[in-house]
Amino acid sequence: MYSGASGYRRRRRRSNRYRRAGNMRRYSHYDRNRSGSAISGSRRPGSVRYRTAKKPYRRKRVSLTPFFMMIPLAALILGLTTGIFGGHYKKAVYETETAAVMQPIRIVIDQSVTPFDRSPSGTRPAAPTESSTEPLTETENGAAVNPEETTDAPPPETSAEETTEALAESEPGLPTVSVGDVLSDELVERIGEDNLFWQSKITENTYARINGKSYGSGCPVPVSSLRYLRVLHYDFDGNIRVGELICNQSISSDLLSIFHQLYSAKYPIEKIVLVDEYNADDDASSSDNNTSCFNYRTVAGSSSLSLHALGVAIDINPLYNPYVTNGGAGCAPENGRVYMDRSRNFDYKIDENDLCYRLFTEAGFTWGGSWESNPDYMHFSRGSKPET
Repeated sequence: MYSGASGYRRRRRRSNRYRRAGNMRRYSHYDRNRSGSAISGSRRPGSVRYRTAKKPYRRKRVSLTPFFMMIPLAALILGLTTGIFGGHYKKAVYETETAAVMQPIRIVIDQSVTPFDRSPSGTRPAAPTESSTEPLTETENGAAVNPEETTDAPPPETSAEETTEALAESEPGLPTVSVGDVLSDELVERIGEDNLFWQSKITENTYARINGKSYGSGCPVPVSSLRYLRVLHYDFDGNIRVGELICNQSISSDLLSIFHQLYSAKYPIEKIVLVDEYNADDDASSSDNNTSCFNYRTVAGSSSLSLHALGVAIDINPLYNPYVTNGGAGCAPENGRVYMDRSRNFDYKIDENDLCYRLFTEAGFTWGGSWESNPDYMHFSRGSKPET
């Protein structure tokens, strides 16, 4: 077909071209099929096997590194978001619950006030000196303090008693009830129990009654933090009587609910009047078996400020549930010494089976009768530790 030197050169070049192509395919992935076995047969570029041979299938590996790198970034964003917006949410929830359920007792106790003894005659503690500039923020329940709110002048306030009087004026023949009055079942039904159980801020008339007595000079509780309560109770003769109390606003709603339940159960309480009727003398009030709450005084036989001075403690039927002092050697009131033996059974005794005990403890109060040393069987308070 080709002759001479030119024909030889053409054949040689074509042979070298095929040889070069074969050598390259020898080490190429085209020489292996999908299973990885070598392809046999012709190595000519135009062969069927050369054209149909494909690259072996290999699964692509997905790297998880970017995914794991995003985890700390997401946690950082979530933490910042929670810290910014979650803090505002928790603050709003706390403020709402505090205002609706338990407003903190705001107390100012001046460090310059020296301890004092309360005598049976009811001496009042001395007022803080003007040189005191650093108030001690401390209460029995760890309440917050705002010195600016301590004031001796109550704001003008319309009492709920005026509402009761207006109700009596609107219905002819309906009398105006006063503290200590005996009410019949029919009169209570006509007036309505809800109109006979109420609370209000301290009015000017009420402040005039307590100023210089139970609310003495230097009292750490501002008048705006106190509440006046009207309740009904059954006396020892089974009569329905009108009672009154002054307490801290932090426990006013609880006390009102407890006394309403005690009244519904006809629980006997002999007398409920302000301790100011006894010139703020706690011994005289307890000896007369009067149930009372707020009184700026110290613990009997001690120089420590009583929880009653903060308005968060109440004494129920104190004559029959005395305060035992000095390991059983002392008793307050003194005429309640016969009731110190709690193993005896007698009327008006408060123990762990008593309805009064159950209602107060269920509401979060502490019973003084459970104190190991110097038990106070008449005492219920929001504070968690003994007054001594």
